[in-house]
Amino acid sequence: MSLLDDDKRTSKMLAIRIDGERTTVRMFEGEIDALHRICAETGTDLNDFCSTAAHDPDRLEHTLTGKLRGAIISFLLDRWQAA
Repeated sequence: MSLLDDDKRTSKMLAIRIDGERTTVRMFEGEIDALHRICAETGTDLNDFCSTAAHDPDRLEHTLTGKLRGAIISFLLDRWQAA
């Protein structure tokens, strides 16, 4: 499967909780899949991952969606560097 498959470039709304407050973000299906996979592989609750990314003082992105995308990319880069 390629990261550029048409079916992975469709954006969807993802319902999450940040510090217990409900919100939604629009992300591509591939990003949502990566987020779920990261959480499954690390045993991290989706909402906890999102809350951590939202409040990480090292994240320079300005929007919640940007912070989540940045956290996904950072996680994957860290994983690849460790391999």
